[in-house]
Amino acid sequence: MNRIKRNVILVLIIAVIVILTPLALHLFIFENTYLSKVSNDGWAGFFGGYIGAIIGALATIVAIKLELNYNQKQRKIEAEEKYKEEIKNLRPYLCFYETNYFTNQHGLNLTLDIKNVGFHAACDMSIHKINLDKNESGPIYNKHTVIGAGETRQINFCIDLEETEFYQFKFDDIRGDSYKQDIQIVYKTAKNGLKVPEYFSTSEPELVETKEEKEKRISSIRTL
Repeated sequence: MNRIKRNVILVLIIAVIVILTPLALHLFIFENTYLSKVSNDGWAGFFGGYIGAIIGALATIVAIKLELNYNQKQRKIEAEEKYKEEIKNLRPYLCFYETNYFTNQHGLNLTLDIKNVGFHAACDMSIHKINLDKNESGPIYNKHTVIGAGETRQINFCIDLEETEFYQFKFDDIRGDSYKQDIQIVYKTAKNGLKVPEYFSTSEPELVETKEEKEKRISSIRTL
C-alpha cells in the first residue's frame, strides 16, 4: 500500500470518527434511560474536555511527524548537495589546445591537444557537434578515449565549417558519473581566404547524470 492510499484511508477514518462521535454521544449518553448522578451538562463538559485532549494530542503527533518529515527531506537535500559538491571538486576537467589543422573536401581536419586538469580520469570520451539552427546534435568522434588525471591526449577529427561552430565533449569519471563540456571554436579568415580556428571558448564540466541515476534509468527501461 503506497503512501497516498494510506493517507486517503486515514482521512476517511478520521472523517467517520468525527461524524459518528456526536451521534454516539447523543444516543448512548444524552438520550439513554439509565439513571445517572451526573447531568447531561456534566457529561457534555466531561466529553468535551476528553475529546479536546485527544484532538490536541493527535494534532501534536501530526505536527511532530510533519516536522520530522521536513527535517528528513532537508537532510536528504543537504546530503545530495554535499555529494554533488564533492563530485564537482573531483570531476575531470578538459582543457583544449589547437596544434594543427588543414582543409580538405570534407571540411577542416583539426588536431587537438586535450589536457585533463581534473582529479579523475575522463573515460569513454566522445565529441558531438551541436547545430543550433536545426536544434540537433550528432557524434563526430566516438573512439572511447580515456584521458587520465594530468594527462594530455592528442586527437584528430574533421568538422564542417559551414555547419556549426559549437561542440560538446561527453565523458564519464572513474566512478561512472556522466559529464558534458561545451566548446565553441572561434574562427578567423586567413590570408588565403580560408576559415581557420583562432581560439577556443570552453565551459566548465557539467554533471549530467550520476551513476545511481543512470542505473535507475536503465533499470526502468528494462522493466518496460
